[in-house]
Amino acid sequence: MANKPPLPSIDEILKLSQLKEFMRDEVMDAVSKPANSKKILAVDPSIVGMLMSVLDTTDLAAAMKPTGVVDVQHLTNDKLTATPMSPRNVIYIVRANITAMKVIARRAKEDAAAHRNVDVYMVPRKTRVCERILEELRAKEHINTLADLELDLLPIESDYLTMDLDSCFREVSLEGDASSLAHIAKSLMKFQAFYGNFPTVRGKGKHAEMVAKMLQRMKSEVAEAEFRTGQPPEIEALYIFDREVDCLTPMLTQKTYEGLLDEFYGINGQLFKPPFDVSDEDPKQNGKTHKLTSESDKVFKLIRGVHWSNLNVEIKSCISSVKLQIDEKERLAELKEMREYMGRVSSIVDEKTQCAMHLAIAKEVSELVNGKDFVTLSDIQQDMLNGVNESKALDYIEECIFKSEPLPKVLRLVCMQSMTFGLSPTKYSSLKTQLVQNYGMQVLLTLDNLERANLIDRKKGSTANSFKSWIKSQIANERPDEKEMAQPKDISYAYGGWVPPLARLSEMAVTGKLQWNAMEAALSEIPGPTFSYSEGGYEDGPVGSRVIMLFFVGGITYSEMALLRFIKDLAKTRYAEEGIETSVIIATTKVVNGTNFVEKLYGALR
Repeated sequence: MANKPPLPSIDEILKLSQLKEFMRDEVMDAVSKPANSKKILAVDPSIVGMLMSVLDTTDLAAAMKPTGVVDVQHLTNDKLTATPMSPRNVIYIVRANITAMKVIARRAKEDAAAHRNVDVYMVPRKTRVCERILEELRAKEHINTLADLELDLLPIESDYLTMDLDSCFREVSLEGDASSLAHIAKSLMKFQAFYGNFPTVRGKGKHAEMVAKMLQRMKSEVAEAEFRTGQPPEIEALYIFDREVDCLTPMLTQKTYEGLLDEFYGINGQLFKPPFDVSDEDPKQNGKTHKLTSESDKVFKLIRGVHWSNLNVEIKSCISSVKLQIDEKERLAELKEMREYMGRVSSIVDEKTQCAMHLAIAKEVSELVNGKDFVTLSDIQQDMLNGVNESKALDYIEECIFKSEPLPKVLRLVCMQSMTFGLSPTKYSSLKTQLVQNYGMQVLLTLDNLERANLIDRKKGSTANSFKSWIKSQIANERPDEKEMAQPKDISYAYGGWVPPLARLSEMAVTGKLQWNAMEAALSEIPGPTFSYSEGGYEDGPVGSRVIMLFFVGGITYSEMALLRFIKDLAKTRYAEEGIETSVIIATTKVVNGTNFVEKLYGALR
């Protein structure tokens, strides 16, 4: 029987690197002006990680050197660090928001007084509001160039794109500002210009539906010639999901390796800098910023989505694999084999270094995860999901407040308590009093923001009841045991029995277990409108492949991403029997964790 031809890979079907190359050219062109001149580059700190990802570097200053940049600074309220000998050209790359504009206005006046030329580039696009602020503050006249820098859907990996809009959830759910939704729609329009139209668009949630409608309207206003309408679409369907549909999952502590790194230390895009030594043998690895992607780190690719309880086993397995490869040279006899082995030496050395680094990180993570505080927190969260021991959970929250535990931890628990058990006016009033006593009056503004964003319900039970049926249906009858954690068969493994609603919806969409119309019962239990529309007249996509794009408005956690990759693997197995390669593209406004999620909703005294 003849062997079947290999199925096409995602890189062969959809070359996302094109988008990255486009953005890299945009950045380098902007910073290169004026040509053949030295300049200072001042960057909004929230954009630094994205810029480094675009340029594939961990050293932004070195990457910018060919453009004439001699100094890279973070944009702060402080004055520009400059001397009489400093370059006369200053380039600012900033977020298009009010806070940044106020800083730019002051800086531009100072630069003009020092006879420096100022260029300002706004990410992802300049807005009329920002221009008005600069005009009102009489700063626009001091700026030579005021332009867009379209860093939007940035490919971090072959299956993952981010817009890095860290304030998207706050803007749409709290402030009623739909500008980020317009940015999303414009970015998806650009995506279609590269990869063809989306034949089908479906989704769940109010803001997801708003993006879909904007997408339809924008498309109707653009000439067909701007799209690859004459060619088959490369994406089978686009699914847009709203974070507001499920705000419970981000409040939970993540349990996968990558999720824990983000919870404990933070991952900036794809960059991770351990706050401890990771190697005794190679001191150069210590204090270094590491790139955590499947393409750059083979070991990370294998362990990123592993539940922490099985982490050491997986790392030791990788170490054993590397040792076998190293020992292999002792058994080589033929010259051809030796040449082939020498070609792999560099890769083997890299894997050995990666194993050592991840083993050191895993030891630090294990100490935290096995600590009493983490275990207690995990048990309390599990009780909340199971709907048991309500008073115990409330006592624990009060204890955390009394001990002045980090405010984000406390607020995550308060939000969970509201979304699972509900909070009576009496209990909530008591918690507010205790919070003010320990964290100050400003916490009242934050609590008000959490209420307005529907993370805390003022009325007992209404939030809990609207979501309770789904919570009960998505809790496994028994928590997965160690064997199920090591060899998961269901997406309940990542959160110890809890299935995030967005992951379950994605599973239904990607694996084809249910047609979208047949999912009505499940969809009706989840808050927010459901939508679907299709455009006819398209030929089938690439033979032997199906690509699904999942877009998450408002953010997604690393543990949810691990589940989406797990779902993709399930679908690949199912459709491979039919000779079809299934690929999933994950796109989001931002990867979030519970801490930065609630911090973005903090209230400020004015």
